[in-house]
Amino acid sequence: MQLRLSSLVLTALLSSAVHANPVSSVPSGLKVSMQPTQTPVPLNQMHSWTVELKNSQDEPVADAQINVNGGMPAHDHGLATSPRVTRYLGEGQYLLEGVRFHMPGEWLMKLDIRYLDQSFTAEIPVML
Repeated sequence: MQLRLSSLVLTALLSSAVHANPVSSVPSGLKVSMQPTQTPVPLNQMHSWTVELKNSQDEPVADAQINVNGGMPAHDHGLATSPRVTRYLGEGQYLLEGVRFHMPGEWLMKLDIRYLDQSFTAEIPVML
């Protein structure tokens, strides 16, 4: 019975992953958000996310270069994989592939963005 309860709790946690509302970049100028391409977010499996970029006028941002890193600050470790933005999907959306979260908890995704010859950063918390 305890194993079943643990499985149900874990499933509930993964089904209700909290995705941050758009965060502002540093320096300001971009709004950045991420959404998984599948729900619930799978644990210990490779999966993808959609990264959305908008400028300060809420217009989609195209032609940005995005590098992604991240980890679990509470556990002081990074991601087990090296996620990459593989293509531009249009309307300010980019496909991020190669993400794998190996345990539930709070993760922090760090995005380094290059747009119009300027560098921006954004940190997006993901709770699993």
